[in-house]
Amino acid sequence: MVKDISEINNDLEPEIDSFQDKFRNFLYDSIIFFFNIVINIFFRDVQSRGEHYIPKTGPAIFVAAPHANQFVDPILLITKTNRRIGFLIAQSSMERKWIGRFARALRTIPVIRAQDLAKTGEGTIYLPSPLTDPLLVRGYNTKFLSTLKPKYKLSLPNKCLAEVETVVSDTELILKYPFENGVELLTKENGSSFRYAPFVDQHVVYSKVFHRLNSNRCIGIFPEGGSHDRSSFLPLKAGVTIMALGAMAEYPGLNVKVIPVGLNYFHPNKFRSRAVVEFGKPIDIPKELIEQYKLGGQEKREACSTLLESIYNSLLTVTVTAPDYETLMVVQAARRLYNPLHKKLNYDNTLELTRRLTAGYIAFKDVDEIKELTQKVTEYNEKLNYFGLRDHQVHTTSLGRYDAFILLCIRFFYFLLMFVISFPGFIINVPILYINSVYSKKKAREAKAKSTVKINAIDVIATWKILVTLGICPLFYIIYSLIVVYIYIKSTPTHTTLLKDINVFFKAFTFIPLISYLSIRFGETGVDLYKSLQPLFLACLPDGRRETEKLRMERLSLQRKINQLIDEYGPKLIENFDSIRLVSKSEADESAKFGEKLDLGEATLSTRKRIFDNINHRIWYRGGNASATEAEEDLAEDESEEGASSSDDDNENNGKLLKGYRNKLRRRFRETKYNRLDSNNTDVEEYTNKFSKSKRENILKKIQSEENYNDSDGGLSSYATSFRTKKYN
Repeated sequence: MVKDISEINNDLEPEIDSFQDKFRNFLYDSIIFFFNIVINIFFRDVQSRGEHYIPKTGPAIFVAAPHANQFVDPILLITKTNRRIGFLIAQSSMERKWIGRFARALRTIPVIRAQDLAKTGEGTIYLPSPLTDPLLVRGYNTKFLSTLKPKYKLSLPNKCLAEVETVVSDTELILKYPFENGVELLTKENGSSFRYAPFVDQHVVYSKVFHRLNSNRCIGIFPEGGSHDRSSFLPLKAGVTIMALGAMAEYPGLNVKVIPVGLNYFHPNKFRSRAVVEFGKPIDIPKELIEQYKLGGQEKREACSTLLESIYNSLLTVTVTAPDYETLMVVQAARRLYNPLHKKLNYDNTLELTRRLTAGYIAFKDVDEIKELTQKVTEYNEKLNYFGLRDHQVHTTSLGRYDAFILLCIRFFYFLLMFVISFPGFIINVPILYINSVYSKKKAREAKAKSTVKINAIDVIATWKILVTLGICPLFYIIYSLIVVYIYIKSTPTHTTLLKDINVFFKAFTFIPLISYLSIRFGETGVDLYKSLQPLFLACLPDGRRETEKLRMERLSLQRKINQLIDEYGPKLIENFDSIRLVSKSEADESAKFGEKLDLGEATLSTRKRIFDNINHRIWYRGGNASATEAEEDLAEDESEEGASSSDDDNENNGKLLKGYRNKLRRRFRETKYNRLDSNNTDVEEYTNKFSKSKRENILKKIQSEENYNDSDGGLSSYATSFRTKKYN
């Protein structure tokens, strides 16, 4: 039942003493520590960006989007902040046994959603006058007076909604607004079935939020209202604006910060994928909006609408969205083709480049050149799928047949080694993986059937994979440990004691999870090695070499065309385009020329061998699938080192070796320090406090000498990327 507004005071969080508060904080931190381990196991890599934007004290509302991974999203966000965040969660989720327990320990605020209370209505409904009076609805065998009230929501089988304005009789009612796309169903001979949901008064929730913000705590919310698997945002709910403006209106002097958070997954539903959590610049709420909000009525709605638009625009700066899935696939393919060979873009710059390409594609998609390029990129992707290749593997096929065969044998040997090492753990994990797959797909089907916004409901798969694993892993490990004890008892010729059996059990229970985890890491490397075998195998076949040569030429042609179009249309879309480029024109041209030499076989044999030997070295020692760009970056530096001296003298060789180490250390320093420099309003003082005073002064002088420097914004803006590229890359 929905609680009456008179019960609000009873629902507010009771005052607690310092000991209880410390205990709750300890419980919160312990759970987050546990889930941090879980996140690090499920994801191969999770990076965060813009953490300096998070206020260390004071009330804050973290607004996160897109909500692409049901219960994983809030955990991922919490583990990457230094504040304790209480998320708003659906009451239906709180009623789940274990999820509810964890949620209460994490200080969540339950929200009753109307869709969770929806029921199937009796009879059918129809529109007697769809053209002249689309708000009039009548029913066959309905009981509107006993089941419906004003403000109730009606939904049809095609998911379109309407709100009840007035209930006239058991068979007649008036809508507040007509059904959108529901005329066809409502004009059938027997009408249409329907569902109804009650109006939910959320004053209780808002009062809890106001109270928590006034206590200088943090709130987390997903303004889309629910998780989904679409490539663009769902319409944002206005509730977040009521929370921010309402709290500041109820408690004068309260300064609530609204922080946009982008959750960007590379494969949200897959095990050992990657993710980036990006925090945007906090939104300062002007006092004029608060005063406008206090006036109520239309003024209040306009204030909420203004703030909601500001939140939406801020979320666009920290996320990658596209109007549809096809657009996203084309943009990602174009980004891979544009990515230079001699410059490794980190995850932050990769996301930023994807955002810019998406904006450019949406702006110029109707231009004939863009349409033609889109078709060619799509055809190129289809050919990659046909040959079982990935874009970064296309260059691998340019190796000579003999060299490709040698490298294929080496990779295959490493693959077999990884397979043998990970096989015992794989056998242990097979039942868990199978149950995970079956149960998560079942939950996805159920979620899709209930939802009006999900496409394939992959947003719930990762959540249920984690939950099922947490539930069944300990059970299976106990069973395996008991089997080990049984084998120990049967294989021991003398009679064993209970103490020895317990000792064996605990040793097995400790050792088996370790084997399971190591098998995941070695198996991950084995999978990467297996994926790298296909292009080498094609390079060994005569027919395969001819086809892959055509593919390489097609890739070079697309790369040149993309570079040309970016140079032509980039300045039309972005002001001062050349000063904020992530990849300079010279780097793009140099990359294309190097790729052409490589693919045409004009690069020396030693150069090509060293590129792919370097990739193999990185796979073996790093346990990951390194891209060709990483290897070529190393190669470029190595070649520059070799060109400096060709003497056989020992001292010169030692000097060259030392220089090589220095260059590698310098590159690592660049990657770990300067590539963290944000391109959007980075606070100079916040960033440069990592260095000594003299180093900081030197950096500030170089920054201020830039022609695009503008001290009015208090930090770096449009020149940040060019500064990083010119000075330190």
